[in-house]
Amino acid sequence: MDEKDAAKFDSYCSPEAAVEYMKRNARQEDADDVLRAIDEHCWKEQPRMSNVGDEKGKILDKIFSDCNPVVVIELGSFIGYSAVRMARLLQRDGRLYSIETNPAYTKLAQEVVNYAGVGDKVTFINDSASNIVPRLKDTYGIESIDFLFVDHWKTYYKPDVMSLLETGLFRKGTVVLADNTIYPAESNCSPEAAVEYMKRNARQGDAEDVLRAIDEHCWKEQPGMMNVGDEKGKILDKIFSDCNPAVALELGSFIGYSAVRMARLLPRDGRLYSIETNPAHAKLAQEVVNFAGVGDKVTFINDSASNIVPRLRDTYGIGSIDFVFVDHWKTYYKPDVISLLETGLFRKGTVVLADNAIYPGCPDYLEFIRSHPNFTSKAFDSHLEYSDKKDSMEKSVYLGE
Repeated sequence: MDEKDAAKFDSYCSPEAAVEYMKRNARQEDADDVLRAIDEHCWKEQPRMSNVGDEKGKILDKIFSDCNPVVVIELGSFIGYSAVRMARLLQRDGRLYSIETNPAYTKLAQEVVNYAGVGDKVTFINDSASNIVPRLKDTYGIESIDFLFVDHWKTYYKPDVMSLLETGLFRKGTVVLADNTIYPAESNCSPEAAVEYMKRNARQGDAEDVLRAIDEHCWKEQPGMMNVGDEKGKILDKIFSDCNPAVALELGSFIGYSAVRMARLLPRDGRLYSIETNPAHAKLAQEVVNFAGVGDKVTFINDSASNIVPRLRDTYGIGSIDFVFVDHWKTYYKPDVISLLETGLFRKGTVVLADNAIYPGCPDYLEFIRSHPNFTSKAFDSHLEYSDKKDSMEKSVYLGE
């Protein structure tokens, strides 16, 4: 892989762009042409897209066809690419149930399978597998599962398959196919392991020691962890303290590391609202802030920003926002900040700090925020969390209308 290809491989990844390309270049209700168009776009423009892809897709096709399943479960829908691969091979009375925590992905996936002409064979469930699996029999009337495709967050492969085993829905001959067993490095990145290390090695009620323990664990054992980390954390601390916010908003909680960093610096009457789509991550984050002794200053909201932001005023009684930390899926930086602007909750001086401006990158957000007449922006160069790879944080200050 040359330098140019490597840069592309590490670059920004937009699920929406792949779906738009599909709609422009694939024949509607032709599942094979839909797959061809998405593969074509990803090979050319977005090789980091987390579809199963064309090469491994052929393995999936063969194993799936040999199984000839009636009832199929998928853990992790993403944009519906693998759902299309499987649904097009289902027998006439077959059904695929695809579980996805991110409502934005669920919406895209439904759009893709409908466009491909196989939407009548797929049921998307927008929730975590940990919540849904125990209810498959009673809620969805599933008596047995013939095929399971596992392709969600890698640390949940084991617990979610164990949970499925405990339901008694596996029959003799049930096939379980798991993707990404070698790569990504995230397969060895366990949020739970970081939290367990923290509980064993940090003093309870000491936010500083909690941060130290998580950083120590990640540097030693899990450099792929998606916390803001200690180096960029100091940038966050300085900008947050200078702002001295009464109301702060975080997009993307993960395990609560950045929530602890911010909550420990809030004024006495300050509050942080942290929005996280993944219920397992939201649960871990609550555990971490409670252990750190700052849980009384943080409200976690388990939903997507697109659903919650328009309701911040009416549901949560927020009159204005002083500080926003943006650190969720990079393609949603721009639309979610636009949505926040439309609420009218920004005041003159509101600070928006976006992580990962270089890696994995958020170019459409940077273009938008740097050219916006009502913001002034500055980049703070640093390194990707727990690594020597270059990264940056983008601070933008709202100037008012």
